[in-house]
Amino acid sequence: MRTRLLPFCLIALAHSTVAGHAASFCGSETAAPDALLQTVKGMAGAKEIHRDREFVAYQEPSSQAVYTFTVEGHAAHPAAVCRKPVQKGDQLEIEMAIVCKGPDAKCATLEQDFKLLNAKMQADINNQIQARK
Repeated sequence: MRTRLLPFCLIALAHSTVAGHAASFCGSETAAPDALLQTVKGMAGAKEIHRDREFVAYQEPSSQAVYTFTVEGHAAHPAAVCRKPVQKGDQLEIEMAIVCKGPDAKCATLEQDFKLLNAKMQADINNQIQARK
């Protein structure tokens, strides 16, 4: 997965849920990925921020949540990933939820790809913070 997947940077790793076991999807009731896509498209102010041959992503401005959906042809399709910044003490963490209805092995790969992306973002931000000191 390319690091250009999501054009936003947040500060920490957080928990994730895979294969449709999420009780909530960034504050919304969990549903099938196609229903979540329609919900996100209907959110006030939500706008598409990324599209390629694997993913389409939307950002909801008030919560800064980024919702990423696989497109048809992706190995884990249909799947939805939500990442939202949450302040925990003096740390800003990323809450992540995944609803994936594709093959279990492909859903596990999708989760690992997003965890890797989060780790790379964390390292980049930590490097920026250290450079400012």
